[in-house]
Amino acid sequence: MQDRTTRKVNERAGPRSMQTSLFKYYVIRYVPDMLEDVGIDFAVVAISDSQPSWMALKQIPTLDRVLELDAEADVDLINALLAELITNIQLDSQYMERALQWENCIRVLPPKEFLTSDFEGTFTLLSNAELGIG
Repeated sequence: MQDRTTRKVNERAGPRSMQTSLFKYYVIRYVPDMLEDVGIDFAVVAISDSQPSWMALKQIPTLDRVLELDAEADVDLINALLAELITNIQLDSQYMERALQWENCIRVLPPKEFLTSDFEGTFTLLSNAELGIG
C-alpha cells in the first residue's frame, strides 16, 4: 500500500518538475533614418547561456516590408547579417550585447527574457508576435 502511494506521488511530481530555463531574445530592426524611430523588425534571435545548444532565429518571409519603408535599403547587408547569424549558430549574449552598440541601419534592440520549459513553442509564439507573422 505504501509503495503504491509513493509511486503515485512521484508520478505526479515528475511532470510538475519540468525543467525550465531562462532565455533572452533580441529583435533585429532595420532603421533607415537614424534620427527617426521608425523601422521594420526583420528577425528575432533567442539564446540561452545556460543551454548553449538552444538558439533560434526567425526572420520575416521576405524583405518586401523593408523595401516599402526604404526603397534604397541595403538588402545585401541584411541578407549577409542573416546568413552570418544562421551559420554562426554558436552566438552568445556577449556577441549580442556588442551588437547593441552598432551604429548603422541595423539595430539590435535590448534583450527581453523569458522562462520556459518549451523553448521551441515559446520562441515561435514570441517571434511571430514580434515580427507580425501568423
